[in-house]
Amino acid sequence: MRTRLRETAATVGSSRYRAWRRLLAGLTLDPDALPDPLAGPGPRDFVVCGAPRTGTALLTAMLFQPPDIVTVMEPWDALRLPPAELFRSLRDEIDSTGVLTRGRLDVAALRAEGAVRWCHDGELPEPVSTSPGYLLGVKMPALWRYLDRLPNTKFLVCLRDPVEVVHSFCATGGRLAQGLDYDVPFNRAMNEDLLAATARWADERQAIGLPAPRVGAAIATGPVMFGTIGDHSRLEYTVIGDPVNLAAKLEKHTKAEQVQALCPRAAYHQALAQGYRPTATAEERSQCRVAGIDAPLDLAVLA
Repeated sequence: MRTRLRETAATVGSSRYRAWRRLLAGLTLDPDALPDPLAGPGPRDFVVCGAPRTGTALLTAMLFQPPDIVTVMEPWDALRLPPAELFRSLRDEIDSTGVLTRGRLDVAALRAEGAVRWCHDGELPEPVSTSPGYLLGVKMPALWRYLDRLPNTKFLVCLRDPVEVVHSFCATGGRLAQGLDYDVPFNRAMNEDLLAATARWADERQAIGLPAPRVGAAIATGPVMFGTIGDHSRLEYTVIGDPVNLAAKLEKHTKAEQVQALCPRAAYHQALAQGYRPTATAEERSQCRVAGIDAPLDLAVLA
């Protein structure tokens, strides 16, 4: 078995984390704040959306067929710009420069190998030739929120068996494992609705005497080891380290505290100092006894 692990300072204070928080802080678009009627993209523009893990990336790659069809996979500008402005800016860029600089699809790998690979948004600019009247598509799962507000826009909505989607969420990890999307204004109302719906579902089942599985989440910070483990037949991504173990113990401890999400108080205050702006002030609990941890911990209740 081949093991490839590399150590990183994956802490709340790391430069990588700060860059990620700066990126999220710049994704300021709130669709609920946009006026009605909402201006839509042009007649030759379309949107690819659906829940994450439903095949939206594969469909976007299949549809990338210049010069007649150009698709852009998850440009961050989709969470910055209203839809009409987003498509207009992409068309202006392509038409004036002949280069696609946005999106997270590795176009070179797709052309050379037929492989669907991700890259950072803007990491791999690619020359794109287009024909008169070409179609332009933007893929971003969360753009389903425009479905009822853009009646004249073409949407390609990807669907998948819900059980398979949930299993895929759990295997992916992070916020997606909790059924939540990026914590930005575009997604905030949806994430809050999902958390509330989970609580209502549990209450309804409990009221009629049925098991009511809870959803718990926890955050811990510190250095970790992460990477892929396995061989040619199966590779898995894993993360190990004290913060991982602490997060697992805190996740179980949410049941004892009767909350949905916890983190150490120090991590919460560190996040606040670095720009985190919660929708509500977290409740702080002191000297909590957590199973598997010798010393009591000061915790912050996130949900």
